[in-house]
Amino acid sequence: GDGVGDTDLPHIVDFYPLIIPTRPFPVVVNGIIYPVALLSNSTVSRFYFSQPLKRIGFNVTGPSGTIGFCNVTIPLTLMWCDQPEEWQVTVGGNPPVYFPTPTNNGTHTFLYFTYNQGAHNVKIISTHVVPEFPAAIVLSLFIVFTLVAVILKKRKEETFKL
Repeated sequence: GDGVGDTDLPHIVDFYPLIIPTRPFPVVVNGIIYPVALLSNSTVSRFYFSQPLKRIGFNVTGPSGTIGFCNVTIPLTLMWCDQPEEWQVTVGGNPPVYFPTPTNNGTHTFLYFTYNQGAHNVKIISTHVVPEFPAAIVLSLFIVFTLVAVILKKRKEETFKL
């Protein structure tokens, strides 16, 4: 029920293969693609990313009376928290049934949680997200606007001298 095969069937290399494949959800910000991978035994729909709310959200649907799970892999260049316990996850507005401390490998954060199946909206909230404008663009714009202001001021001073 967790998406990992752990039967006594012989496997050549992987003794715990994934039975349910991960599904990539590309998040595009400033023309850069950030692939978020999601593994779940529920049907996942309406995936979204909200930069202002620092949130990923999606709907999960599954048969009532069973346990659902999600394993979400998020690039640290898209969303991150300073401390693992700062990640917030809600399923249908409530905390997940099981949500161990998130882990990361230096490039991605791994969130695993379970919930009672049904139709729910999942929200994953971080403390930081990729900025709307990269710092290099902001700095470049600042330099250009400063240069334009200086040129206009010089022209205005020359006009008054005449």
